[in-house]
This record gives sequence, structure tokens and C-alpha cells, in this order.
Amino acid sequence: MNLEAQLLKIIEEQQNQLKEQQNEQEKALELIQVQSATIKELQDYTSTLKERHSEAVQIVERYRQIVRNLSEQTISENFSQKIQEDLQQQLQLRLTNLVENLQIENKVKASIEHLVPNILPMTVESEIEFQLEPITEEMTEKIASLERYQQKLVGLIQQISLRL
Repeated sequence: MNLEAQLLKIIEEQQNQLKEQQNEQEKALELIQVQSATIKELQDYTSTLKERHSEAVQIVERYRQIVRNLSEQTISENFSQKIQEDLQQQLQLRLTNLVENLQIENKVKASIEHLVPNILPMTVESEIEFQLEPITEEMTEKIASLERYQQKLVGLIQQISLRL
């Protein structure tokens, strides 16, 4: 009977080891599923960012066209300031809408915070800053150009009125 007891003990140990391995495999599978869901959400998030970038590019092109059209027309004194304020309001509104539309669900947020605690927010912030910087600079340059044009126009009008 000693031999039978030893065999039973060995079989029980092997069964326990198999159960432990199975539990570890189930935990690994759960982790893989969570990571897969997170990857899917990140892909969706990236797709959303690409769409928002395309929209921002279209807006910038529209503003370029407005500036081109404005540079071909005569301008009143307050017009430049009104355009600058309007463009600033529209850009602020658009940026707010973009940021609000990029909100991530709590579950995905928790997964991302668990996997990448501080990297994603810094990356998103730097990406937004990176994308907005050239737009802001370009709009500032266009507005400055518009103001110079307005000043030249005022100077020309003054010269003409002096000659008359």
C-alpha cells in the first residue's frame, strides 16, 4: 500500500501543478484580452486624431482662403480687429470641440492608465501643441500681414487726401 499511496501523492501533485498552470494561463489570457481591447481603443483613438487633424487642415485652408480674399479687398479700420477676434473665437471653439470629442471611456482610461501611467497624456498634449503651433503661427503671420496691409492702405488714403 505504500507504493499506491506514493503514486496517488505523485498524481495529486501533478494535478495541482496542472491546475496552477491552467490558472496562470487563464490570467495570461485575461491580460492579453485587456491588452487587445486597449490596443483596439488606441487604434480608434489614433483614427479619431487623424480625422481631427484632417478637419484642422481643412479649417486652416479655409482661413488661408479668407485671408487671400481679404488681401484682395479694401479694409475698414475695425475690420482687421473683428476678423482677428472672430478667428480667435472660432479656433478656440474648434479646439474645445476637438478636445471634448476625444474623451475616452472610463474603462479604456483605466486600462491605459494601468498600462501607460503618464506617457499617453503627455503624448496627447504634446501632439496637440505640435499641431496647433504652426496653425497659430500662420494665423498670427496672416493677421500681422493683414494689419500691415491696412496700415499701408491708410497711408495711401492719407497721401491721396493730402494731394486732393
